Amino acid sequence: MTVILKIVALALWLCASVVASGYAVVAWQLAQNPGSNGTEAKKATDYVKPRSVSVPVILNGSIQGYVIAQFVFRVDVAAVKSFGQKPDPIFADEAFRSLYAVEGLDLTNLRKQDIAALTKDMAARLNKRLGLEMVREVLLQELNYVAREEARGAKGSAAR
Repeated sequence: MTVILKIVALALWLCASVVASGYAVVAWQLAQNPGSNGTEAKKATDYVKPRSVSVPVILNGSIQGYVIAQFVFRVDVAAVKSFGQKPDPIFADEAFRSLYAVEGLDLTNLRKQDIAALTKDMAARLNKRLGLEMVREVLLQELNYVAREEARGAKGSAAR
């Protein structure tokens, strides 16, 4: 009988120590990050991923290839709700315009591009175009260049 009492006492002690350590960890984390206790209102954000854009690269009057890009936009949830409609088509249009018209962005040559400037400028133009501070950040998920010769349906490719 004493063995059973010892096992029950050990189980109760184990449960109490787990609960106490969990409480201690939470209290310690709150003490380390005082802004996260709700006194500082954080604006809720969400990620919007419109369809990918395919932009022709035109040099010397002819199409050299296509840039295929997938952007992800971190947006203010309250601003999206106040906008009244899904902003995805506007985001896709601005992504196309940004890649098509940007000066100095040459994806036909393999070299580093200023992606940070491109995404920052895109966010600023979107907020100006929408008339409110909706876009917090623009992330580049994927960026590919396909030469005209490699594109589907190009001359010389196999017909189906």
